[in-house]
Amino acid sequence: MTHLWATTTWAVLPDWLQAPVGAKRCGILEIGLAAVGHLEFACVEPEGMAQLTLGEDIPSPYEPVAGPAVT
Repeated sequence: MTHLWATTTWAVLPDWLQAPVGAKRCGILEIGLAAVGHLEFACVEPEGMAQLTLGEDIPSPYEPVAGPAVT
């Protein structure tokens, strides 16, 4: 059995939120199904794809944004 971990296509989580297990890279998981039982795969980083980290390079959608106090 082969297990593949697909890369993110948007931005990676910072190390303080998700410990690194390997290289954190944005990209695409390309899977080729050839002969029966044969699988080819590659992590592809398309030209021009930015390598972004949430909360560092772009605002995190998972954290509340400070705004005016609600009364």
